[in-house]
Amino acid sequence: MKSRVLSVISAFILTFGAILIIPMGQALAASPTWSSPSNFDGSTNLEMISCISTTFCMAVDSTGNAFNYNGTTWSSATHVSNVTLTSISCTSTTFCVTVDSGGNVYNYNGTTWSSLTNIDNPSNNGLTGVSCTSTTFCMALDYNGNFLNYNGTTWTSAANLSSPHFLTSGISCSSSFCMAGDNAGNVYNYNGTTWSSATSLTSSRLEISCISSSFCMAGDNAGNVYNYNGTTWSSATNIDSSNGLNSVSCTSTTFCMAVDQHGNAFNYNGTTWSSATNIDSSINLISVSCTSTTFCMAVDNVGNALVYSVASVSVVVPSTTAPAPKAPDTGSALTKSPYELPLIGSLMIAGGIYYISRRLKTSSATTPKKR
Repeated sequence: MKSRVLSVISAFILTFGAILIIPMGQALAASPTWSSPSNFDGSTNLEMISCISTTFCMAVDSTGNAFNYNGTTWSSATHVSNVTLTSISCTSTTFCVTVDSGGNVYNYNGTTWSSLTNIDNPSNNGLTGVSCTSTTFCMALDYNGNFLNYNGTTWTSAANLSSPHFLTSGISCSSSFCMAGDNAGNVYNYNGTTWSSATSLTSSRLEISCISSSFCMAGDNAGNVYNYNGTTWSSATNIDSSNGLNSVSCTSTTFCMAVDQHGNAFNYNGTTWSSATNIDSSINLISVSCTSTTFCMAVDNVGNALVYSVASVSVVVPSTTAPAPKAPDTGSALTKSPYELPLIGSLMIAGGIYYISRRLKTSSATTPKKR
C-alpha cells in the first residue's frame, strides 16, 4: 500500500509539479515552417532578396522597385530605377547596394536610396549580381563576364573574368573572399587580390552562397548541388531531378536552404539535403535569403514572399529573466507574477506530501500486523 501511494506522489510531482515550479511567461518554440505566400508586389517578378535579420529584408523587382520588410509587413514600392533591378546585397539596416540591367548602382543609407551611379558601359548588357560584406567592400558582375570592385568610395572599371560566358547573379562574398559562377557552369575564386581561372563544375548556370573562404554551396539549373571545402569542389549531388535550382542561401556549414523553379524548398543539415517541400504551388521561386536556422525569406516571380520561421505555441517553459515590476496585487491568481504561481505550486506540493506521509505513518501504527 505504502509503495503504491509513494508512486502516486512521485507521478504527482513529475507532472503537476513540473508545470507549477518552473517560471512562467514564455512560449515553447515549435519547429520552423514555411508560411503561405504573401503578396506585396502585384504580379511583378521579384528578382532578389537580401535579409540581415528577422526584422530587416530588402527585395527588388523587374520594374525597378525596392521593398523593405520590418519583421511584420512589407513597405510599399520605392521606385529606384527605370529598368530591372537584377540583384541586391545588404550588410546592415543602413547599407544596401542594388544594381540594374543598365549598368547602374544605387546605395541605401537606412532611409533613402541614392540616385543612380553608372559604373558599367551599356555595351556590357547590364549588371547581373552584387555581393557586399561591408560598407567598404562590394563586388559586382555583368552579362559580358566582367567584375567591378567597390572600396567604399569608388567602383573600379570593368575587368573581364569569364568572357564569352556571362556571369550570373551567383556571386557570394565573405570578408575579402568571393566566389562567382557563370552560365556555363564555371566557378571563379577571388582571394582578396585576384581572381582564379575557371573551374568547371557543370554545364549549366550556377548560383552560389559562401559563409567563408572554406565553405560554399552551389546549385545548378539541373537540380544539382556542389560543396566547396576551401580547396576543392565536391562532385554533383542531385537533390531536384525535375527542376532547376534558382537560389541557395547558407548561414553555417550545417544549414543551407535552396529553392527551385517549381515552388519547392530544400534544407541542408550539414550532411544531407532534405527531400522537396512544396511551399509555393508550382510558382517559380526566384531567390531565398537566410539569417539563421530559424529564419529565411523567399520571393517568387508573381510578387509573393514566404517566410521560414518558428511559430510559437502557448506552452509554459522556464523564463530566464527576472520578472518586471508588477502592478498592485488584485487578489486574482491570473495577475500573479511568473514567480508567485510557482511558489504557490511548490507549497501545495509540499503540503500534499506532508499530509500523505502523516496518513501513512498513522495507518502503519494502527493497522494490526498479520499473523
